[in-house]
Amino acid sequence: MDYRYGSHTIFKIEYHFVFVTKYRYQVLKGDVGYKVRDLIKLHFRQNHPLSS
Repeated sequence: MDYRYGSHTIFKIEYHFVFVTKYRYQVLKGDVGYKVRDLIKLHFRQNHPLSS
């Protein structure tokens, strides 16, 4: 397990994003959905290098 350490703390934070629209209508579908997914993954890899 990967834990982060502060001066007085030990913590592990995981993110889970859910996009919910009215009636579960798929807004991010097709190429747009894949592009958004890839951008989110890239953002977290650059800003959170310790997470998997």
